[in-house]
Amino acid sequence: MQRGAARGELQKDADLELLADLCYGPIWYRLLNGHASLDEPFVQAITAHIIMRS
Repeated sequence: MQRGAARGELQKDADLELLADLCYGPIWYRLLNGHASLDEPFVQAITAHIIMRS
């Protein structure tokens, strides 16, 4: 996150801690509850969504 912010890939005022929580929250949810697989398309979708919104 810090490297992305330094390269200008994220907004200057992006809350990096919140972005990290938004990344890891869904991953942990799937791991702990096992309701769906934790696969590459899922992780890519989370990453793309967070980058677009930040």
